[in-house]
Amino acid sequence: MCSSRSDAVRATAGALALAGALGACGTLGDTPPSEAALPNRGVTPWTLVELLRGAWLSSWVFVPPTSPALPAVTEPCALWSDGVEVFAEVRLGARRFVGRAVSADGLVFGAFEPVLDAPELRAPHAARDARGRRHLVVAVAPDFDRILHAAAGDDGEWRLDEVPWVEARGDERLESPSLVFDEDDVPWVYWTRVTGTGTGTPRVEVQQASTPSTRRVVLEGASGCAAPSGASTLCWDAGVARPDVRRATTAAGRTVYRMFYAGERGEASAIGFAAAFTPDAPFERYAFNPVLEADGRAFTAPSAVARPRDFALYVGLEGARPGVMMAVDAVGAPSETW
Repeated sequence: MCSSRSDAVRATAGALALAGALGACGTLGDTPPSEAALPNRGVTPWTLVELLRGAWLSSWVFVPPTSPALPAVTEPCALWSDGVEVFAEVRLGARRFVGRAVSADGLVFGAFEPVLDAPELRAPHAARDARGRRHLVVAVAPDFDRILHAAAGDDGEWRLDEVPWVEARGDERLESPSLVFDEDDVPWVYWTRVTGTGTGTPRVEVQQASTPSTRRVVLEGASGCAAPSGASTLCWDAGVARPDVRRATTAAGRTVYRMFYAGERGEASAIGFAAAFTPDAPFERYAFNPVLEADGRAFTAPSAVARPRDFALYVGLEGARPGVMMAVDAVGAPSETW
């Protein structure tokens, strides 16, 4: 259990088994020297970054486009390797593709270069295998009935498999996939599952690639919440969607599977955190969710990276003019890596 002078974060008794995975320490504002070396697991607190763009401060890393000549960026997925590379779904005029942009500092990115130039592919998520080879999983529109895999070859070219890694059952839709390689380098695919009619509550499921018998539900929408008056109300994450799952190593050398996700309640959306010790176990929510929210903003599509000195969390804001913001957690010393 860790604590600080201004914000003690404690695991509840019902989640003792995951206290180490879900706990986080830190203070808001300046960090006193005595707390600078406290372990930070990259769960909370997050502070939105503001960039100086011309004469104005802006919270946008990828700015909502004001004309068709500018890219519209959705579903960001970030990887760290001596800098940040973001894979995303990009619309540029009438063109749509899976693109990749690179930044040395994680804030100012170059132009998106096409990785998979196919307009039907959606919501790319990137991961590395044990050899460091990069892989992507993508959903396929408009039916969202399958999830495909692509890998980068030694020549730098990305090649898409024709055989799906995951296929829908019945009228369900498979959206916003996420990819993790376990300790044996076996790929696991997570996704948002919704009914084809759109009337059901979204939930997160997982399957070992190309092995339907391993399919499991790992996170469902919360229920049983009450308003201050005591009346029943929808929980902030009545629907759970857009998982970003990473296999991390704790300071004690233990493997933990970390998930940032979008909690949905009607038109509102905020970011939550959950964790598990195996890829297909039920994920336990962080006791103090949501970890990132703001009035008037519907944060979605989170993607986190562990950097040498802090953690960065990229979040999408969608609509007619989508964009991407970034938050940082720089309180204490990073104690988990992925």
